[in-house]
Amino acid sequence: MRVSLDGGTAIAHDGLRPPGSFGAAFDTLAWAAAKGLAFGATCTLTYDTITTIPAVATRLRDIGASELTLHRVRLVGNAASTGIRAVTWEQTRRLYAQLARNGPGAMDLGQWTWGR
Repeated sequence: MRVSLDGGTAIAHDGLRPPGSFGAAFDTLAWAAAKGLAFGATCTLTYDTITTIPAVATRLRDIGASELTLHRVRLVGNAASTGIRAVTWEQTRRLYAQLARNGPGAMDLGQWTWGR
């Protein structure tokens, strides 16, 4: 099972989604963990939320997630008209290096997916 996150904190995520949806996503993940289901998350990286990813990676690891898929926002459709800013490749490289150094342990980098 997988949930979609638009940032690694409630402030970041709920700024792009309805209030309370970050908490609801983690309630769903806790339910999946209690049922013994495999679960993970997909997180969209934006210029303003990329710095929140290490914290959510740790939180996901701590509740038993097996995977975190990260992809950069593409400024098409809704994203093109909302003021969302795309991450730079330099921000992406820094995040990857940080996760490699201080990564989420059980979710090793071989299980991370970096979409384009």
